[in-house]
Amino acid sequence: MPRYFLNIIDHDETIADPDGSEFATFALAQAEALRSVRELVASRILQGRSLDHMRINVCDGEGLVLGTITAQEVVKFD
Repeated sequence: MPRYFLNIIDHDETIADPDGSEFATFALAQAEALRSVRELVASRILQGRSLDHMRINVCDGEGLVLGTITAQEVVKFD
């Protein structure tokens, strides 16, 4: 099963996922990244912190960014 790394990017800081996780498909890795960003956004809102420039990059074992989920993608304003 492929291993994906969900690295948190916050402004200029990167919090690397050291171990990664195995997902059967890239879509499942993206879904986990989406869930994780929602949790981070909720926490930041409760703390009164900025959501700007916060995202999770889904990477392969070589560090190639395969997809990105941003805070702006998970907040709905309608």
